[in-house]
Amino acid sequence: MEFRQQPSLHVMVAAAPGIQRDALISLLRAQPNLIVIATADDPSALRRILAVTPVEIMVLDGGILGSAGTDLIHWLRKEYPAARCVVLVNRTAQCAVYKYAGADAALLKGCLDEQLLAAIAG
Repeated sequence: MEFRQQPSLHVMVAAAPGIQRDALISLLRAQPNLIVIATADDPSALRRILAVTPVEIMVLDGGILGSAGTDLIHWLRKEYPAARCVVLVNRTAQCAVYKYAGADAALLKGCLDEQLLAAIAG
């Protein structure tokens, strides 16, 4: 997926520190019009950062959202309706749950790079 014709989009990644988050950030930074401007380790950090840092795209690891993940998605849709929200999950059933909660896209963590970039692009 190419982002060359679009203006720069500010991205926040919310995921636990580690190799998966590092790989995700590297993939996003390799896209010419995506600028990763913030990372959050947990939902409370996500809320604090969003209060002072506007973003157009949020890529969230469903694993850090916990049992209140759908409540967080509802809150994000209410507070930041223009921001695109993509959730990465471990199980197929979680995709439907997060989409129903309001996520723009929910993908399995092992999805192809192209699938993730297409979900981000909308």
